[in-house]
This record gives sequence, structure tokens and C-alpha cells, in this order.
Amino acid sequence: MNGPPIEGAPQVTVERYDATRCSGNPEIDKRLCGQREVYAVFIEGKLAHIVSLTREILLPQQFGFDKNAPVMDDGMTMPEFRGTRLQPLVRRAVAADVIARGLHDKVYGTVAPHDIPSQKGNERAGMKRAGRVQGYRVLGIMMFKKVLGPESWPLKQLKREGKA
Repeated sequence: MNGPPIEGAPQVTVERYDATRCSGNPEIDKRLCGQREVYAVFIEGKLAHIVSLTREILLPQQFGFDKNAPVMDDGMTMPEFRGTRLQPLVRRAVAADVIARGLHDKVYGTVAPHDIPSQKGNERAGMKRAGRVQGYRVLGIMMFKKVLGPESWPLKQLKREGKA
């Protein structure tokens, strides 16, 4: 699959890899385990961004979210490409690919509460927050689960305080 052009970058490609089709790049291939797929963005042949797509993350379903929807996780923009707003491009491309392949009609994404740049990137991609989950593991079992409302989301709090 090829992604749309990015201003100032004449050659941009978005490639999807899985366990049956490795990339040969250790940074990508180390993420290919189980049923994971990895989407990689290359700009002029250089790896610029990667994100994993999986159904193996149980966290969303443990909090009552759709257990069949795939989850985008473990995304990273390479340091030399940070600030170029690649994440929204990739999130839209992955969601469109999932829908086009008939895998599901939605995709979840995980972002750490303190990762404000990724939260902003998700918003730019048109993603909507389904919730902020909080739980504690006891002997490997998720206990004390709850989905927190919008007032608990750090990005909204920082915007109110004028820091984001």
C-alpha cells in the first residue's frame, strides 16, 4: 500500500508486514510476533514511523470495549522525523486499510496518559477517545478496573490550563 504524499517528501510509502512477509529491517521485524502486523512509513527510503496492529492486546476487552476490533499499539516516529506530523497520516492509513480489507469497521489505539504528542496526533487523525482505562494487576489478573471520563484525560486538563 502506498500512502499519500507528504509535503517536502517526494517519496513516501506505507508498507504492511506480518509473520509471513518480513521486511528485513530488524527494527520492524522484531515486532512481528503472533498475529501482529506492522505498518512502516518510509520517506525517501528511510524508516520514518512504525506502528503495530494486533488483536492480541486484551486490555480493551477487559474494560468492555469490542473484543474483535484490532488495536494500534507500540507506535514510534524515528527521531529525525519527529514534528513532521506523520502519526495522523499513519493512523488514517491503518484504519482505512483495516476497513478496506474487511477486518473490522473500527480500530482502537493505545496511548500512554503522559504521551501528549501522540494524543494530539490521534486527534489530528480524526480518532475519538473511547475512554481512559485504569486497572491494577494482581498475580497477572486485571483487578479494580474502571473507565475514566473526559475530565481525567491529561490532554484536556492541560488545554484548560493553557499548557497544551
